[in-house]
Amino acid sequence: MAMRSKVNFKCPKCGATVEAEQWTAINGEKNPQQKLKILEGSLFKAACKNCGNESKIGYPMLYNDTKQNYMIWLVYDDEEVKHVTDYFKKSKNDIIEDENGEVVD
Repeated sequence: MAMRSKVNFKCPKCGATVEAEQWTAINGEKNPQQKLKILEGSLFKAACKNCGNESKIGYPMLYNDTKQNYMIWLVYDDEEVKHVTDYFKKSKNDIIEDENGEVVD
């Protein structure tokens, strides 16, 4: 599942309002274009239509690749880190492992 929204910010070069897409959740297997943008670094950039300046934008995002069997939760500040840590502490009780420590689907 991919989740995205729009966010506005002021261009640091000319002050114009820039509208950018913000992806809060991406499944790499189902959204290969977004996976490629992450690897290229372009998912976290936005260009000003007024002056062409390209800005890096940072926001929390959950990336999941079920085929490769991993998940990355990108966070930027202490409050978000606490939220993610609390979430996984709570969720740990819901994880079922076999005798070899492998997670059972």
